[in-house]
Amino acid sequence: MLHIASQSPAVSELAEWRLQAGDLHATVSSAGAMLFDLRFTKSDGSFFWPFARADWRGDLRRKLRKDIPVHLQLLGGEWACVPFGKTVLDQHTHGFCTDHNWSVVTRSDAAITLRIDYPADHVVAAVERQIALDERGTSVDFTLTITPRSDCCLPIAFHPVFALPQEPGDLEVSFPGFSSGQSLPASLARAGSALSPDAPLTAAGEIRLADGSRHNMFNDLSPLNEELVQLWNTTGAATLTYARAQCQVAMEWDKAALPHCLIWVANPGLENIVDGAQFCGIGIEPNNSFFDVNDRAADFCATSHTHPSEFGLDLTAGIPWTTHYRIAIREFDETKGKFDETVPH
Repeated sequence: MLHIASQSPAVSELAEWRLQAGDLHATVSSAGAMLFDLRFTKSDGSFFWPFARADWRGDLRRKLRKDIPVHLQLLGGEWACVPFGKTVLDQHTHGFCTDHNWSVVTRSDAAITLRIDYPADHVVAAVERQIALDERGTSVDFTLTITPRSDCCLPIAFHPVFALPQEPGDLEVSFPGFSSGQSLPASLARAGSALSPDAPLTAAGEIRLADGSRHNMFNDLSPLNEELVQLWNTTGAATLTYARAQCQVAMEWDKAALPHCLIWVANPGLENIVDGAQFCGIGIEPNNSFFDVNDRAADFCATSHTHPSEFGLDLTAGIPWTTHYRIAIREFDETKGKFDETVPH
């Protein structure tokens, strides 16, 4: 365990724990219970690093700044958002749990369970999260348990941020199915977006750009800047294929609990966070929310037929709610001419 001094008002001290199983190695931080530095050892001995990593993280994790949210200073990897995005239910973007320290409940070489207690006036009492590397070293299993203090409707999400190669065609993203998809509505669209506002996304990944042309973002993200695209009513699965690394990342989640998925493209993004530095990555974020601004859902759903009209999880005071999801890594098998899908289920 590595202890790191911190100047953050939300985190007085960081701790880190290493996990290892088979060909997988990872680090878990007490801040946000974030999983990062996930490393897969390929059959030829080389490494595949599926998660993005902010260039500034190495310096800031040794001395966190008071003026930047902790999760942005440690940006990269994966964490849980309870609640997701911005909401009146929580003053922290992506929730109290994201910018505060968690405590270890149990730990082994390949798994760790952490818990965080929320403030007494919060609708959430506590959140528990387990991260477990499977014994074959090919996947990571996540379990999230929320214990509400009050009856509430919460937007919830998982927030893995994957590497975004800069070579066109090096990354292909695919979803087995979703009912519809769209870019941000005009009143929420970001300045400088390369996407047309409220542009529909086809099943194949085609979307309208700001100049009126059409582009397949699943095959090529290079024309995009910092963007948000929401997929509605997914099948609970996504795949990212890295051509140069000859590796594939496969996600599976409970579509009943988290029916939608937000794609966050940072190409680059967060340019004003740390002294002009840039961050590149792609978030594939299973959620039950209206984009990452769930409080604004009612402003749009009354007149739109492109997305559902209800968002968030209905939770009952004192009754824990649990969900699971998985991130698996597959290496291309040259003898079979395809990616090895023999991951445990």
